[in-house]
Amino acid sequence: MLASCAYALVFLVVGRRYPSALHFRYWIASSAMYAVILVGFGCLPRPAGATIDALMYGALAVTDVLIVMGVRVFEGEKAFRPWMVALVAATMALKAGSVVLATSGWAVSPFAALVVDAIILSLAIGITGLVIYRGHDTPMRRIAGAAMMAYVPGYALALVGEWAMPGERWLARAPLMLDQLLLAVMNLGLLAMCGERAQQALRDAARLDPLTQLLNRAGLRVQEKTLVRPGTGVVAFDIDHFKAVNDRHGHAVGDEVLVELAHAARRLAAVQGGLVVRLGGDEFAAVMPGSGIEGARLFATQLTDAVMASGERAELPVWTVSLGIALVAADDVALAPALGRADALLYSAKRGGRNRMAAWTARGVEAPDMRAVPYPGAVPVDLVAASR
Repeated sequence: MLASCAYALVFLVVGRRYPSALHFRYWIASSAMYAVILVGFGCLPRPAGATIDALMYGALAVTDVLIVMGVRVFEGEKAFRPWMVALVAATMALKAGSVVLATSGWAVSPFAALVVDAIILSLAIGITGLVIYRGHDTPMRRIAGAAMMAYVPGYALALVGEWAMPGERWLARAPLMLDQLLLAVMNLGLLAMCGERAQQALRDAARLDPLTQLLNRAGLRVQEKTLVRPGTGVVAFDIDHFKAVNDRHGHAVGDEVLVELAHAARRLAAVQGGLVVRLGGDEFAAVMPGSGIEGARLFATQLTDAVMASGERAELPVWTVSLGIALVAADDVALAPALGRADALLYSAKRGGRNRMAAWTARGVEAPDMRAVPYPGAVPVDLVAASR
């Protein structure tokens, strides 16, 4: 009881610092309610009658359900689910039924009554613990769920002790001793979920570009091992004369252009299972595992079409991009060589007049195949083939 009150106080203090964190309210209610129920079990005669016992055991199930509701709110989901009512109702019905049988002349042994109680308690805490454990794959959530499910073996151990050594209460007290440990693990796991999310937010902030929400170089390094394989398409691209866009229309408009390009590129790369990275400034790269040269060309063509369409919107200035397309080679052990080749081709496209793409043919060490992008008003230029 004292431990539950202490955890309710901890949740209350932490929750007051974060008024919008509604999950703390569910956990406060669960801990406080559990403490009150324990007082009731200590003060009321046993059995107290079908109605009172059913309400007490139903209230115990509610404390477990409140934990799940708090976790669901923490994950941004709706707190209530219909199965929660069914679980509480089943718990109450089972307990009321067992008390009615025991008080209506049926020969129900004390051990059988203990078995029924263990089943009822295991049903509520086992199901809610499993729901928490099988949710989002985060270590602290799994620890909290596992702690709840660990109550079930404690109840089984108490039954074994009661059956094998009747009258020897030390083994039957196993659930009480486990409660002291598991209650701490469960509640500290719930608290640690908040810190775990804060750490993840910091990691994401370090790996994401704040303006476009694309991966940055650090984020790309984290995923690099899954991307480096022969045939992965790498497209380097940037905005032509981006400084002039900023100087003429202002940095706010320049930011809008960057965001527009990022959104279009991410959407098109996702179709091929790829990702887009902001390398810095107005420089971007798309990496598409297994796309081959044709898949990379398709992305580049679709991106230029999207840029053309965005330039027709009145709120944005007309702007263009240049692109360089390369592939990860069989002997590449990192993305850097392919990025370097794509970047070199990007600058070849710029030297050829901008507003166009330059692609590597990926047939060994050959000259790059330069293709002009068909923009309205663009002047096609035959780019000079460069060595690898």
